Amino acid sequence: METIGSGAEKREHPRHPVKIPVTFRRMDDNAQPRSLKDLPQQIKSAQTLDSSVGGMFVVCEEPLQKGDLVSLKLGLPTGGPPFTAFAEVAWMGPSGAGLKFLAVKEQDVQRLEDFLKTVAPQA
Repeated sequence: METIGSGAEKREHPRHPVKIPVTFRRMDDNAQPRSLKDLPQQIKSAQTLDSSVGGMFVVCEEPLQKGDLVSLKLGLPTGGPPFTAFAEVAWMGPSGAGLKFLAVKEQDVQRLEDFLKTVAPQA
């Protein structure tokens, strides 16, 4: 669990520095696409700066607010189907947003964990 503002951050899962392109869509009832032509305009791009099996920090041009819900997708460098998740913006900073995963398929969690072990093996 992450504590913000106390000067001491405590996370349930260790973060690993890794840059991965991400696409996401805000889960805003007012922004539902009216047609398939509208969908690409709602899909935004970002990039991770760090990641864990519990969440990630992303840099994006799309303004996000604390509490926003997003559906995200990223291709892991190890291949296979895209990693998909629903996440909540847990905090905002001047350079991006901290996302906390709310719903992720168990096999995607395992794939992400396996990939992160190759980036920064645990001792």
